[in-house]
Amino acid sequence: MRNIRETLQTFLEFEEKQHHRFNSWRHCYNHFQNEYFKENSSDETAALHLGFYLASWGMYRGSTFLLQNDYTVHLSVVQILKKHYLATANFDYAAMRSIADEITQHYETHANKNAKENRTASKTLITKILLGTLGCIPAYDRYFIDGLLLQNKADKSNKLIKKFNQASIEALNNFYQENQSEFEPFEDKYPKMKLLDMYFWKVGFDRG
Repeated sequence: MRNIRETLQTFLEFEEKQHHRFNSWRHCYNHFQNEYFKENSSDETAALHLGFYLASWGMYRGSTFLLQNDYTVHLSVVQILKKHYLATANFDYAAMRSIADEITQHYETHANKNAKENRTASKTLITKILLGTLGCIPAYDRYFIDGLLLQNKADKSNKLIKKFNQASIEALNNFYQENQSEFEPFEDKYPKMKLLDMYFWKVGFDRG
């Protein structure tokens, strides 16, 4: 198994660089955690943070429907996140699935799209939103999934699942608990699911 602590430290070397795009996650997450859910927060400011984070992490490429929209398409998403955040103390899979379904429905109903574009928000987009705002789930993108598959080849004792479902969340939690001593030095700066995202993303990226 790849050294988790060393892999995370290598990832952080990029994030610690001034103006690096990886910092967009931190700016977005900190806003939603430390500012947005205060009484006088601005939905527009939160939507701008969310939009820029998604752009930094590849979700405004030419083939995506978000390219045809300005930041205001995220305003209702911000309101969905606020509703669930205030109503839910612990984000279990059922809560995450409910948020994901509402966000998917919003984009399908309100976002501008070209005729040739897929009208369904991808699991990558939805999970990146949840990671960047609530920190409650990794982003199931190409490199993260590649990292899961490589981990399965190296260690067959805990089968990690590449789909966003309850079994996948349970397997990731088990992996974290089994290797908590490796993740622990970074827990004061990052939520658990972000650490898992960073680790598996880096493993997949390095082998990509």
